[in-house]
Amino acid sequence: MPLPTMRQVISKIQPYRNGRYAQITREILGKIEVLSQENVDQFDSYLVNLLQDSRYDKSFKRTIYKIVLVLGQLFPRNTIQNGNVIDPITLEAIFPNDIFISLDRYHWSIRNLIRFFSTKTTYINPLTNLEFSPIDVYHIQKVATQYGLVIRFNTNIDNRSNPPRSLEHRARNLEISSLLCGFFKHPNASQQGNMIVIPIPFGGACIYSGRKY
Repeated sequence: MPLPTMRQVISKIQPYRNGRYAQITREILGKIEVLSQENVDQFDSYLVNLLQDSRYDKSFKRTIYKIVLVLGQLFPRNTIQNGNVIDPITLEAIFPNDIFISLDRYHWSIRNLIRFFSTKTTYINPLTNLEFSPIDVYHIQKVATQYGLVIRFNTNIDNRSNPPRSLEHRARNLEISSLLCGFFKHPNASQQGNMIVIPIPFGGACIYSGRKY
């Protein structure tokens, strides 16, 4: 499915300038005019809040969502290598016909994401180990359907005895630091009291309890 361009979404939102959403539409267009790498995070959060606001109808929110998709294209949070957007799960380039963009502007290989879900009981974000937002879940399902993909979960996991683990626990216990947290013997690892902090290549850090590896 082709992703929208900024010109297309601007043309979609322009008609709202003269309706009941006139003021908020002018604010959005004004923010687009001054959009830059420095203020995109703030604009992104602003749009996500609008998507969750019950005062706006579905048609308007669909247009807002398309703007979020455009921001994801223009300012992806993923690592970029040789002009390619890198999948946070496999650390490999994402093909153009395999992209899902979440509200936080991360690009995902939809196939790798579905494969990851098959090891979980619900729509878990591999980077945060928390559930994707309802908006993201809806669009994950929609993109999967468009590509003819089936989402399956691991029904053998008992959530009562195995509550969702934090990112750092999963990385430590399953030893997948090379995938999400760099190597255990990371040159930039630092000791902070009883905690070990290791930078993640695409932002943030993994925190380990106990001694340094």
